[in-house]
Amino acid sequence: MNRELDLLGEPLAGVRLVEAGAGSGKTFAIAALYLRLVLEQGLRPEQIVVVTFTEAAAGELRDRIRARLRSARQALNGNVHSSDPFLRGLIGQYTEPARREHAQTLLRDALREFDNAAIHTIHAFCRRQLQEFAFESGAAFNAEFLHDQSGLVEEVAGDFWRKRIYPLGPLRLAGLKASKLSHEGLCKLARIRLNHANAELAPVATVDEGELTRAEQGFAAAFQSVRDKWREPGVAEEVKGLLGQEGMYKAYYSEAKLPALWRNLESLLAGSPARAMTPFKEFGCLTAGFVADKAGKKVEVPPEHPFFDLCEVLLQLRDELAGQYAAVADNVRREFAEQLPGELAGRKQALGVLGFDDLIADMDKALRGEGAGGMRRAVRARYKAALIDEFQDTDPRQYHIFSTLFGPEDSAETSAKTGKGGKHSHKQQASCLFLIGDPKQAIYRFRGADVFAYLEAREDAQEVRTLSRNWRSEPGLVTAVNAVFSRRDKPFLLPRVEFLEARAAEREQDILVEDPAPGAPASTSPLQVWLLDEGGENAKGLTKEQAEEQLYTALDAE
Repeated sequence: MNRELDLLGEPLAGVRLVEAGAGSGKTFAIAALYLRLVLEQGLRPEQIVVVTFTEAAAGELRDRIRARLRSARQALNGNVHSSDPFLRGLIGQYTEPARREHAQTLLRDALREFDNAAIHTIHAFCRRQLQEFAFESGAAFNAEFLHDQSGLVEEVAGDFWRKRIYPLGPLRLAGLKASKLSHEGLCKLARIRLNHANAELAPVATVDEGELTRAEQGFAAAFQSVRDKWREPGVAEEVKGLLGQEGMYKAYYSEAKLPALWRNLESLLAGSPARAMTPFKEFGCLTAGFVADKAGKKVEVPPEHPFFDLCEVLLQLRDELAGQYAAVADNVRREFAEQLPGELAGRKQALGVLGFDDLIADMDKALRGEGAGGMRRAVRARYKAALIDEFQDTDPRQYHIFSTLFGPEDSAETSAKTGKGGKHSHKQQASCLFLIGDPKQAIYRFRGADVFAYLEAREDAQEVRTLSRNWRSEPGLVTAVNAVFSRRDKPFLLPRVEFLEARAAEREQDILVEDPAPGAPASTSPLQVWLLDEGGENAKGLTKEQAEEQLYTALDAE
C-alpha cells in the first residue's frame, strides 16, 4: 500500500510519483510543493518548472501558485491568521526571527519575479528548450510554429487518395466504399496515428491481386447473368407471378411492397456491376433460399426459378468479394498510416514550420542524439525542480523527456542511448521531480495517453505516494463509488492499475437534492444507475441513435 503524500514532510529530492484521483487536491498539492521549494531550497520561480497539458490548466496553476506564495507571505508577516492546516504547519517552522525574516525575503523576491515563472504546457516547454538550446538540440533556428496542422494533414490525405484510389476501376471503388474506406476516414485515421506516433501498426491480411481480379470478373459475370435472365422474354412476368401469389409472406411480398421491389430491381440492373456491391436492401428477397423460406402454408410448392438461383449466386459472390475488399481497405489504411509521418514531416520542412507534435518529437529526438548530454546539463542547470501535472496523459516520448532531463544521472544516460528507463536506486543523484496523475484516466488514452508509459514511470519512481482524500464529492457518493469498484480484483482489467479507495473530506457541505413530485418518495441516493429500455425480450437491441434519443430525453426530464 502506497503512503499518503505528506505535503509538509515529503523530501524534495529524487523522482516521486503521486497518484491522485479527481477532486483530490492536485493543484493544491502542486502549489504547496512549490511554496516549500521556494522556502526550503531558496529556488526562484524561473528555477522551478511546472508542466501541464492545456493553456487553461497552466493559467490556473499560475494563479493558484501566486496566491499561495502571497498568502504564505501574509501569514509570515502576521497579517493573516490562516485556517489552512498545511500553511499553519509550515509557518510554525519559522518561529525564529532570523529564519522568519529570511523566509519573508524569499517570498517577497519570488512574488516580484513571478512573471518569469516557468509554468508551461508540455508543448511550450519543449519549444522553449529547443529554441534556447538550439546548438545542443540541433533544432532549426527560424522554424515558424504551426498552431493547426489539420490543413496539411487533409492535404496529405487528399494527395494519397488521388494517387492511390482514383485510378481504380468502378467495381473496386464501390467495394472499398462499401468497406468504409473514404477520404474523411483517412483524415480521422491520421489524427489517431499522429496521437500515437510510437505505436506499432497491426499486421493486415495480404491480398493476392490475381485472385482478386478473378473474383471481380466472376462477380461481374454473375451480375450479367442476372440481368440477362431478367430480360429474357416472359421471365419478369413469371417471377412476379410466383412472388405475388397468395400465401407468400406479406411482410416481404405484399401488393404494397412488390412494386417498389420491381422498380429497385430495374434500376439496379440498368447500372454496372459496381452498383451490385451495395444493392438495395430488399434484393435478398429475390434469392432462392429466402424465397423458399418465406412461402407460407397456403403455397403448395415453394416457388422455384433459375432467376432466384442466379440472384443467390450473385449475393454469395458479393459477400466473398466484400471480404477481399475489406482486406484491400485495411492494406490501404496501413499504407497511408506508414507514409503519413514522413510525408507530413517533409511538407513541414519544406514550409519551415513545426506543429505541436513536432515539438515533442524533436525534443525526444534531441535527447537521444549526440548533443543529449550537453542539453541535459544545460536544462538541469536552469531548472532545479520539476512538477509535472496531469501525468496520466503522458506517452513514451514525453516520459522519456522528463526522465532524461530530471531523472538520476545513470538512468538518463541509459535512456538517452536506448530510450528506456531503469529502476532507480535511492543512492543515485536526481533533481527534484514530482509526477502527478491518475492512472485510471490513462487507460482511456485521452490526449494520446499511454497507460504503459505511466506504469513504466511508476516502476522507475523512487517513491510512490497517493492523494486519497476527495474534496469535491459528498461522502455518500465517495462510499458508493468505492463499493462499485472494490467488488472486482481487477476493475480496470490491467493488473497493475489498481483501484485505491478514496476518503471523503471531513467537512460540512450542503447536499443538492431535488424536491420530489407530489406523492413521490424522495430519492437521496448519491449514485444512481439508469438502464435504457431495449424494447423487451424479443428486441434486437438499441441502435446508437435510439440510445442517444433515450439519453437526451432522460437528461431533459431531469
